[in-house]
Amino acid sequence: MRTSILLLVSSFWLHVGAHSWLDAITCGDKVGYARNFSSRDALLRDGLIFDRFMTYRLENRNASQPLCAPTQRAPLQRASHPRLVCAPGDTVTFYYNENGHVTKDKCQPNDPRGCDGIYAKNTPWYIYWDVSSDTSITTRNDTTRALPLGRKTNTTRLVELGRGLFDDGLCGETSKYGRPRARQGRPCIGSFQLPPMNASNNSNSTHVLSLVWHWVFDKVYGVGEEYTTCFDIALA
Repeated sequence: MRTSILLLVSSFWLHVGAHSWLDAITCGDKVGYARNFSSRDALLRDGLIFDRFMTYRLENRNASQPLCAPTQRAPLQRASHPRLVCAPGDTVTFYYNENGHVTKDKCQPNDPRGCDGIYAKNTPWYIYWDVSSDTSITTRNDTTRALPLGRKTNTTRLVELGRGLFDDGLCGETSKYGRPRARQGRPCIGSFQLPPMNASNNSNSTHVLSLVWHWVFDKVYGVGEEYTTCFDIALA
């Protein structure tokens, strides 16, 4: 199944000047997509450029900027690309293309990320669960108060379910440091674990988690540069 998913996501891969977003989200053999996700061809028929449609940038560490793109603030899916359905506690795997930011971006003098040889240092991503389920009003400032699941309080809006590094050590469009990548030409992969179903929930009902992938790219000098993808997972 992993091989077929890699091939599916690799079919989305065209080198672009844009940054990154989640292309597919899985648990076991189930596949789902971000809010409002669509194929390149379908968007083009609507007069939309896929890379621009999927890229959402948080600039200047603006505390009041909405965390989700205008196209992803409502929990809506296209029929061709449904949301993921998992069991409580499942491990979720997600796939994204590095678009040159792992194997082609070179470190610049005074790069805010710091240098690792000729490349910029690796940068982090986070997965947040918006417990309010209303991501239309969630802002970047809410990420500064996010707490892990075990420390969640009644006033917590964002719960951190996972974190990792954008360069997973295996993916890449080309070689890095002169060495081929183990998954060269294939997407990068990250994962996190879903929370268990609350005992008070009806076991016959479906609970939908509102989630955000937040990548702190921070290439722009001194002002911050971050990207998000908002998505939902139904627990059933």
